[in-house]
Amino acid sequence: MSRSLIKVLLPILCFTYIAAPITLYAETDSIKRNAIEVVNISQDGVIAISASEHHTMAIKADGSLWTFGNNARGQLGDGTTTDRNTPMRIGTASDWASVSTGNSHTIAIKTDGSLWAFGGNYRGQLGDGSGTDRNMPVQIGAAKDWAAISAGYYHSIALKTDGSLWAWGNNNNDQLGDGTTSNHASPTQIGTVKDWRSISTGDNHAVAIKADGSLWAWGLNDTGQLGDGTTTNRRTPAQIGFAKDWAVVSVGYRHTAAIKTDGSLWAWGSNDSGQLGDGIMTDRYIPVQIGSAKNWAFVSAKGFYTIAIKTDGSLWTWGSSDYGQLGDGSTITRHIPVRIGTANNWVAVSAGFSHSIAIRTDGNLMAWGRNDYGQLGNDTDSPIQIISVLIKYGDLNNDGIITYLDATLILQYLNNLPTGVINLAAADVSGDGEITYYDAVLIVRHVNGLIEKFPIETKLRN
Repeated sequence: MSRSLIKVLLPILCFTYIAAPITLYAETDSIKRNAIEVVNISQDGVIAISASEHHTMAIKADGSLWTFGNNARGQLGDGTTTDRNTPMRIGTASDWASVSTGNSHTIAIKTDGSLWAFGGNYRGQLGDGSGTDRNMPVQIGAAKDWAAISAGYYHSIALKTDGSLWAWGNNNNDQLGDGTTSNHASPTQIGTVKDWRSISTGDNHAVAIKADGSLWAWGLNDTGQLGDGTTTNRRTPAQIGFAKDWAVVSVGYRHTAAIKTDGSLWAWGSNDSGQLGDGIMTDRYIPVQIGSAKNWAFVSAKGFYTIAIKTDGSLWTWGSSDYGQLGDGSTITRHIPVRIGTANNWVAVSAGFSHSIAIRTDGNLMAWGRNDYGQLGNDTDSPIQIISVLIKYGDLNNDGIITYLDATLILQYLNNLPTGVINLAAADVSGDGEITYYDAVLIVRHVNGLIEKFPIETKLRN
């Protein structure tokens, strides 16, 4: 991933985690222990993800919206309050563009710029003015110029295409930034300036970047999470330092992490679980650089931990791992960034409070950590593949069925004969990591009803 591409994507990735769909390839070492295929939700790849404390949302390339996990307040948007432990599509709309999950509510933007919300609403966090929970998406107002969203614990913050900043919901810790502590049940503009570029909000504080690269923060500041050198709450946005080279910011429970345009990583706020990554457990009241590396591409902070991706596609985590949310196969707290595995194909990640989800370059959605409400699909403390996209093993020509033609395509491929466009990721039905004549034999046996499942399918489910 080039540095120029990173600079283009960073402002977008601050609030929606996006990965462009690409052609899949076989990668058997991406399957960790207890891996299962929950459901094949996408033929085009997952392009946007958001993890909250107990539920998860995803958007696929065709614009459909999918969800799973806790649904006590209707935050899954499926018309019920029933928890889901496998991804379920929400409605039939195929025009969803971005999504953000709060503690018990979800907000999303469609491709036409309209704003939608569902879930808990007792503090006005949905923004529909009612204070009533919604178990299906409802449009918030009639405006169609919404550009970015970030859902907090009981509040929401958003940007419009004109660069204006808006907030609504709970405001007991000044997290809306309007100069009061009054709740707002509908979107309220914060100030009059229209030069906001990106926004991230957590439980009770928010941090934003302006078009000039300057950093601003407001809300609760009891552990220095605003980064202004104090522990004083801010009721309106306050500039943090004088630097104007901030590119990405992400807000956790009581800490903040950010990346500058030079690729350096910075963090501040609470550090009781090592979530800042500076090797100690002392709170920081101003931004401190984490290590000397300058190849950080993306960061996501939530709860008491942080996850980041470097420009080489490697995945790094640190902080609390009491539920295995770091993904290193343990529940050990890490005080400095620790690399997860050896793969270099991570492109997007979203930290929940105690679980994590991420997208790889093959379009697969991975998850690990806490799973008490089905927010993963299976219990494990290492990354698991929960959604296998594009790969229907044995279907090389992507026609939806497995026939002798698929076996013939393998033979043509192995003999360097023209095949046309084929999905090689579907060819390794034996699961041995390579494409051989044996895979063609297995397909023929499957077509003749001699085997029900391919060996690779059995491996994915064990």
